[in-house]
This record gives sequence, structure tokens and C-alpha cells, in this order.
Amino acid sequence: MSVEKRRRMRFERESDRSGRIFYGKAPLADVRDLTLCNVRFRPAAEPVIGCEVPVPLYWRQYHGHEDPERSAASFARIERAYEFKNAVFIRITSENASRCILSETTLVVLHHPLVWSVEYIVDTRLSVQEEGWVVTPHADHGDLEFLDLWPLGTFDASGTLPKRFTDCLVVKDATVVRIPHHHFETREKKRIPMRTGDMLVYVLEDVNPVVEVVAGEDIEAGICAYMWDVHFGVRVCRRREPRTVRPGETFRAAFRLFAIRRRDAAALLRYARHTPDPSLASTPVYREGMQSFDEGPAKPDAASPEWPWSFEGGTESAEGTVDRLEAFGQGASLAVHHPIACTSRWVAHSIGPAFGGEPFADGTAYRLTAMALLRDFHGTACVAFRLHRQGAEGLHDTASYERYEGTSAAKGKDWVPLYVETPPLSPPPDRLHLVLEAEGTGICRFDHVLFERIPPAGENGGESR
Repeated sequence: MSVEKRRRMRFERESDRSGRIFYGKAPLADVRDLTLCNVRFRPAAEPVIGCEVPVPLYWRQYHGHEDPERSAASFARIERAYEFKNAVFIRITSENASRCILSETTLVVLHHPLVWSVEYIVDTRLSVQEEGWVVTPHADHGDLEFLDLWPLGTFDASGTLPKRFTDCLVVKDATVVRIPHHHFETREKKRIPMRTGDMLVYVLEDVNPVVEVVAGEDIEAGICAYMWDVHFGVRVCRRREPRTVRPGETFRAAFRLFAIRRRDAAALLRYARHTPDPSLASTPVYREGMQSFDEGPAKPDAASPEWPWSFEGGTESAEGTVDRLEAFGQGASLAVHHPIACTSRWVAHSIGPAFGGEPFADGTAYRLTAMALLRDFHGTACVAFRLHRQGAEGLHDTASYERYEGTSAAKGKDWVPLYVETPPLSPPPDRLHLVLEAEGTGICRFDHVLFERIPPAGENGGESR
């Protein structure tokens, strides 16, 4: 076999939905069930993008994308594939379950021996075929998602592997903005406008993946604060309200996915600017043991294992703050401000192995205690657990989680204790949220929050019942 033929780009089709891309005998990437995975930027190198979070080759609404009506992941078919000396062209079509939307994607994979990186060019179009497809707004990025990028090693829940890629860089014309990887929901991570020619780069490793927008309008990116994947989508809901798209409407996006060497990424990083979000200093951090809320993030500008308390407001006017003037002890408290009556809560989501914490053992019970001050509040307050069991459906739908609610307190001039305890849980949860909840109007404060695990009786000193 000649050198020319051994180097030929080729696509080995395995089914209507899958196949493998090679440069000669060296694997480059796989197409698996409408996604691009095992992506390499050098022939026969280690993959930079894996199969856990592959690159979708279809359109979807990210929230609830498991719903076959909200994503074009059905009726998928690799329509055509063409092979050339240094390129492979693959055309893929798919629809949603009711076939009212059509996704058409062309994937071009290019590699030339004189070019350092393999290039993956995706040109994708969404067409609305019938009446009735409703798009719901997304707060953090474009509503119709066409790309989710997550390089391997960016986040490891077990905490046993070293973190790769400490920052994302957004490159626009002559400016480079650095967005550090931490778990705090800062403004810089949300609704990043991406126009033609703009790039997003993960840094800093030997191989650094880059997304360049090639075509499309109203594209917004958002960086997930949990695992630092980046979602790219087209903004459709102008008023942040659900919108029914009309038959005949089309949406298009195109991007180029490639990689740059460490030296080139380092040059961009040196040039990058970063303005810390001032709200970080007052962001409450979840820490093991008694919560006092008087200290913010220790390293808000670096990848760290710290996780925030999150505020879920019942109305747009509801506000969650750290109150440094009123506390049960010497520190600060978490305050809930309600100008009008509603229910809001502070939530700690980062308990358990999915966040690098201690595993949930079968048969363990859980206790949550706190102090609450309702002197300036007309209503009630309580503490609760919100949990999802291992193997159950609805992992990403917190409204479907089990809820264990404890004692509640009403208006009074003094701090009062709140308490909740679950029974022994079997099967154990894989998500467990600590909830500090207030219902009413005014200002409610929480302090001295303590979370405890109670092993089964007779095990590791567990309490008997």
C-alpha cells in the first residue's frame, strides 16, 4: 500500500447513526448516536473530548433535553459521507419525536500533514416544519443549543485526578478575556455574545481546544459553574418568555473546532485581562461543620474545591444576601429579603461524591439544624432536605426530588432553632440538598447551620432508634 493511500482520510460507517473517522490507520474521532466523541486533534493522539460529554451534532433545548420533543435526537440518519485525501464530509439529519423540527448538520474533518491540528468544521441548520413547537428561555446562554464543549479532565468529581484547563479565554478582535474555572455563578460566565470570528479557548495544556464561530446570529455562550463545560446556543426568546416558533423559521450556526499548542495558548493567556466579579467577596461558601457565613471564597480566582450556597428567589424582587450586622454568633447570617409575599430559599447543592465529597452510605440518616430570626419577617421559616435517589429518574429536575421538611418557626423577637432529620435512606441518595426556606414578607435570617450524617445503629457509633 502506498504512503498516499495510507494517509487517506476515511469514514467507516457502522450504522445509520454511527461511524469512525481515520487518517490512514490512525483514529481521529467517532460519530456515536448523533454526537462527535473521542475527538483527537493529532492523529493517533489521546482524545481531548471523550464520550461522557460528547459534541452534539443536532439542535436541542438544553433544559429538559431528555424530552424527545425538545431535541432533534430522533430519526437520526447519516445521509452521506464523502472521502478525500485530506478531508471527510459527513451529512447528518434528525428530527424530534413529533417530527415538527428538522436538524441538518454537515461535519467536515480536515487534516493536512503540514498543519499542526486536525480541524472539525460543523455547519448546522434547524428548520421548523409544523405549528406548535415552543422554545423556553435559558437564563445563561442561547435558548437553542447547537454545541456543548467539555474537554476531558476539566472536572473530576472524585477529586483523585489532577484538574486540567484552569481557565477559558474569550477572544474578540484585539481583546482577550480570561474566565477562571471556579464553582461560583459569576456574571462573566453567562450570556457571552459570540459573533463571527470570535473564539473560546480552554487553557493551559499541551493541546488546547478552540471553538471559532464561523456563521450565525444571536449566538450566546455560557460556562457551567459545576463542571466548566461551555454551551453555545441561539437566542430566540427576546423577552425571556416562552415563544412558539413559526413553521418555516430556520436557525443556522457554524463553528470550527481545532486546537493550539501550549506556547500559543500561553501567549494568549499572558495577553488576557480579568476583572474579578465584586459580588464574589460576599458570596456564601458551603464548608463542612458549623456554617458561620463570615468568610467568602478563599481563592475566587483559581480552580478550587469551594462551592457556594445558591439563592432561589420566589419572585424577581426577592433577594438573598449575607448579613454581617445581624448574626446568632460572632459571624454573619444568610438573609432572605421579600418585598412581597413569596417563598424563597438558600440551598447548598454540593453534598456528596458528585461534588468531590464523601459518598452516601446505604441506610444512613441525615440531620440538618439551624437558627432562624424572624423578628422582621411576617411568615414562617423552616429547614428541609431535597434529595434524589440513586437510579431514579429526574436527576436534573429538582421539582421532582423527595423533600423532608422539619420544624418551622413564625415571627418572634429572638433566634429560634430549626430541625429536620430523615429516616435511614435506602437506596441512598446521589444528590442531597440542604434547604433554608422562608415564606412570607420582610427579612428572615439563618445562622449556625449544621449538617450531620447518622450511620445505622451500631455502625461507627451510630445512634440507635
